[in-house]
Amino acid sequence: MQCVSILMTILPLAFHRTKSHHVIVVHPFENNAPWWIRPQLWGLDIMLVALAWGLAYSKMLWIIGLPGEPLFLLCVCVWGFVLIMRMLKVIIYKSDPHACWRPEFYQARFIPLAYLIIAALLAALWLGLYQVGIGLLTFCSIPALCTALALMVPYLWKNRILQTALIALSFAGACSAPAWYYSITAPIANIILFPPTLCFAALVMLHLLSRHAWLQQGQEQNRIVGLLPVFLLALLLACLILANIMPPYERCFYYTIAIGAACLQVLDRYRHRMTTDQLFAIGWLSLALPALSAFLFQN
Repeated sequence: MQCVSILMTILPLAFHRTKSHHVIVVHPFENNAPWWIRPQLWGLDIMLVALAWGLAYSKMLWIIGLPGEPLFLLCVCVWGFVLIMRMLKVIIYKSDPHACWRPEFYQARFIPLAYLIIAALLAALWLGLYQVGIGLLTFCSIPALCTALALMVPYLWKNRILQTALIALSFAGACSAPAWYYSITAPIANIILFPPTLCFAALVMLHLLSRHAWLQQGQEQNRIVGLLPVFLLALLLACLILANIMPPYERCFYYTIAIGAACLQVLDRYRHRMTTDQLFAIGWLSLALPALSAFLFQN
């Protein structure tokens, strides 16, 4: 209840308007977003993906009755990070229309989104400290370190591939953190060094590179983007092989990653027949459905 009261106190500030003599700039396309992409613009699809893979991890590790608080904490933190990254892209790459999907949406709502993210992250911090336990923060330290490094990469090395790899590793580690936290004998290094987590991070990385390719449709693309189908096929075959040689409890998880790679293969195959909005609308959902299926139907 205290978490809810914090949100109810701070959220009205996000939409409070003060008097100003400045001219309000109206973005001509901000209201043209179809209704079916608005959940994706608000980042709700990434919350579903984090929840689905968090549940898939708990199923793989035989964590029975995983509490909802750490999963809620995972969803809020991932959602906040994704929106922060999108808003930073809007600021940093203001002159590049292909750096972010529908940047006018975030430009028109920058201040409300900033307040909303701050309120949600403060509520998540309170939940983590007083409801879940400070031990979970220890497991989240490695994904947080990867996130910090990913934010520094553009200023140090300007390497998109390295930044994407760190973001993917951070996301995969964060999704596994709730399950590992409730696993009795799990070392903290398993957050990112566990083989299924590395394969899942590879899947997320390829998806992020695919999203970059979708933004660059009709533009000159680099060699890595052109090789995405090859990498997806290699990941699919590697997961199928690992599913037959690794311990049985990991088998379904590898199959889930393979199905996710196959879904991305299909999207890449038909991306020239679809609009950018359509691709972004179903992109993350194509990764959520295999994980939800694995959680619901795995014995």
